[in-house]
Amino acid sequence: MPPMKGLWILALSSWMLVGVYFPNLADSAQTLSEIAHELPHCVTRQEQREVRGASMQGLLESGETIVILHQYYDCRPVRRDDWIVFRHSGAIGQHRLIVKQAIGLPGDKLGMTRISDTPLSTLQINGKPVESLSGKPYYVNRVGASYLGLALRQTRDGIIPRGRYWVLGTAHADGWDSRRFGFIPHQDLLGKAVLLSSSK
Repeated sequence: MPPMKGLWILALSSWMLVGVYFPNLADSAQTLSEIAHELPHCVTRQEQREVRGASMQGLLESGETIVILHQYYDCRPVRRDDWIVFRHSGAIGQHRLIVKQAIGLPGDKLGMTRISDTPLSTLQINGKPVESLSGKPYYVNRVGASYLGLALRQTRDGIIPRGRYWVLGTAHADGWDSRRFGFIPHQDLLGKAVLLSSSK
């Protein structure tokens, strides 16, 4: 396996946190050689980065290190709960890396349900509320609802189109994720993120 090159530090605002959880590395005890053995042939490069920020607080903390597996999704499908690395080409800035959790996949039905006597709605996938790590439903406020409405207009009956993903951070009340910038197209994906080490 080629050596890991450099440690890149992302000095990002809290909503730009690079966050990751890789189920096969849940105890973060697996060695890099074991990781390499599991990788598909289409991974062309591995890149270490240190996390800064808090948009994935409770799942990944500032100071932890991830490995970005570039081109991972060139030969494997995105699966629910994967942590995907992408560049957002909209107002957030196309030169910044973001990692979020893939919650809605192509073919899933996206929607929201208004909470009576409040300006809030709950986010739903396939008719069920999406819950955060704390077990609370993900909310969208009036601003988020308008963005979600724009995203829904890109669908047919709320079905997420082919090659599009709905991604979330860990903040249940609001967050700079698909509730603000909509679907992530497959062509914007850089790869998958893997938790390498913990500062805890």
